[in-house]
Amino acid sequence: MALASPPGAQRVSSSVSRGLAAVTPSRDTSGNQPTVAEPPSPNISPSSTGPNGHRIFDNGFAAVGGKAALDQDAMHPQSPDLQGGRLPSGSFKSRGIGNYMTRAAAAAGPDSAVHFYCPSGGNAGLACATSALTLRLPATIVVPLTTSALIMARLRELGARVHQVGADFAAADRHVRDELLPGDPAGVYVPPFDHPDIWDGAATIVEELRAQMDVPLDGIVCSVGGGGMVNGIMQGIEAAAPAWPAGRKPRVLAVETVGCDSLNASVRAGRHITLPAITSIATTLGASRVSDQTWRWSQAGNMDSAVVSDADAVVACLRFADDACIVVEPACGAALAPAYRGDLRRWLGQGMSDEEWACKNIVLQVCGGRGVTLGILDEYRRKYASESTIELPS
Repeated sequence: MALASPPGAQRVSSSVSRGLAAVTPSRDTSGNQPTVAEPPSPNISPSSTGPNGHRIFDNGFAAVGGKAALDQDAMHPQSPDLQGGRLPSGSFKSRGIGNYMTRAAAAAGPDSAVHFYCPSGGNAGLACATSALTLRLPATIVVPLTTSALIMARLRELGARVHQVGADFAAADRHVRDELLPGDPAGVYVPPFDHPDIWDGAATIVEELRAQMDVPLDGIVCSVGGGGMVNGIMQGIEAAAPAWPAGRKPRVLAVETVGCDSLNASVRAGRHITLPAITSIATTLGASRVSDQTWRWSQAGNMDSAVVSDADAVVACLRFADDACIVVEPACGAALAPAYRGDLRRWLGQGMSDEEWACKNIVLQVCGGRGVTLGILDEYRRKYASESTIELPS
């Protein structure tokens, strides 16, 4: 397997994708009923060819014929109103949380004083704050003590009120439910990953891939924290079940880092468990327990669980920054690490001949994240490069 490396490649433009957070509410001409502007369905343009013959689709880089593909929610050219083509919040979280909040605002009515409350390790809070800004409604984000000053500053820049409470996401969640929401009759809880509206938003990933790929989709690799993205991907695959060639659904590889591996720990134990603590640097994956729906999907037969070290996740971020000129955080690097390590076949190509594996088309979901800077990546390089199994170019 070879990883696509298309710096400077031409991108294919199209209209705004469904599931994005930047959806502006409006009212009908009578002023009585709220309506919500619905983003148009993707207008798929023909794919173009980038360096080394890689095919490029409009929601990211892609390479076919046994190459790993990159479906990027870090940089999304389907959002022309946003600087740099990024998803509104800089991560995939805008798909689900934007969908949830848009529906909640519409259901509350045009004159309601909705106030959104979201517990988060970082990126869900940024998606909530971004959507609240677009909807012109207030938001309070509660983050655990592990959340960086960088994330908190970015939340405040978006106009959100920020509370930092507790050792982990579970403690932040309890603070929202037990301390804040009971005192605000206008409060609306925003789940960072565990709600059908969240999964509906994430399911658009599969819809877009099916619309844009002119080759079979054999597998998707994604990071997993609480499970919102993988739930949506599995839901999207299941919804399209009649369309998969010969009934073969794409396999999904859900990747965590050591210390944030609640799904893998559950799979190994054969029961749904809760981690005693989060010890990984990938704090935005820091749910000590995956959603019940994620645990159920893990039993579906086409989902595998993998764990990588913090060092490999970090060095995958560094390699990706070199290859694609895009900076992502370690939570995203977890999904890139198996491809850079060269052992993706261990999960998605087991039992295949070299010829069979060479023909498989695997998508790496590059989910983005805002909890990183070039300076932070450089610190990671100094600390973790010597511990990683992934080589850095000299």
